[in-house]
Amino acid sequence: MTPEINLLPKLTHKDEVKTKLPYFIIAIIALFILSYLIYAYFTATSKVTELEAQEKVVQAEVDEALAELEVVQAAHKGTLEDVVGFVKEQSYAVTPLMDEVTKHLPPNTYLREYNFTDEAVAITVDLETMRDVSFYIERLVKSSYFMDAQILSVNAFELGEQKDKEKPSDKFDFIPRYTVTITAIIDYAYSKGGAS
Repeated sequence: MTPEINLLPKLTHKDEVKTKLPYFIIAIIALFILSYLIYAYFTATSKVTELEAQEKVVQAEVDEALAELEVVQAAHKGTLEDVVGFVKEQSYAVTPLMDEVTKHLPPNTYLREYNFTDEAVAITVDLETMRDVSFYIERLVKSSYFMDAQILSVNAFELGEQKDKEKPSDKFDFIPRYTVTITAIIDYAYSKGGAS
């Protein structure tokens, strides 16, 4: 029979506790990590289900909006030629109107401002005398481009610097000028017809 020889030292109870302590700490840390991962998983799962529900609602709204857009596009469907034709029917040349407005201006006048609308041209002009105002209105009314012309306002102003201490005779040194605002009603048929 062979004798048993054990060269390892005998373990005491103290040594057994020391060897189990690191495993115990690692197990506790692993449990914390595992519990955190489980919590994160369930939280993410609930958020995913909530976001999927929101996505379905938003997708339903998008589908509804696309359906409405298709209905509107089908109702207003037109070709490019139709659009160009419509614009040509509704528009008129502006350059001949401006030429007509400036052609009839008396000498020594200043065209301050003009504004086009669908049916009229609003003109603001500086004229020298009231006679020039009446002649200018008369010329606009006789023009083929305009059906009527109306004076909206007439304001007098003086050229030169105003002095506070003027003598009564100095007032006659300045000739008043007139700023006139006129509305000329456009003859749409004549303008559209490509008048020369």
